[in-house]
Amino acid sequence: MDGALALIWNVRDDRVRWVAAFSRIMDTYAGNTPRQSSGKWRIIFDDARFRHLASRSYPFSQPMPATGIVDRALSTSFVAVLPEDEQNIVRAKVKGIIERDPLLSDRDVIEFPYVTELHLFGKKN
Repeated sequence: MDGALALIWNVRDDRVRWVAAFSRIMDTYAGNTPRQSSGKWRIIFDDARFRHLASRSYPFSQPMPATGIVDRALSTSFVAVLPEDEQNIVRAKVKGIIERDPLLSDRDVIEFPYVTELHLFGKKN
């Protein structure tokens, strides 16, 4: 093997109800932005130049205040370029998720769950 390709993403863990709701909000604004979730990258599995060696998932969480979740949404590229009034709508929707979920409301620190996905390929000779 003369080379390797590793594809690595940190993706939101949509198995968690409030994270799935957060993702639905974000997906509304994503448009055609290249993203891991589109699955277009999976074409590599059919690429004759590479052999799939392994795939692994590693869950982790990032602790942050509730404002960090709002900031996370607003700093996403396709949200950050929205007009201010539309950003305020996103802000309100994300705050609504936090306020309505008993696991999130009134918490000083919230664990934002992610999964690191690793896909390793070897170059075929």
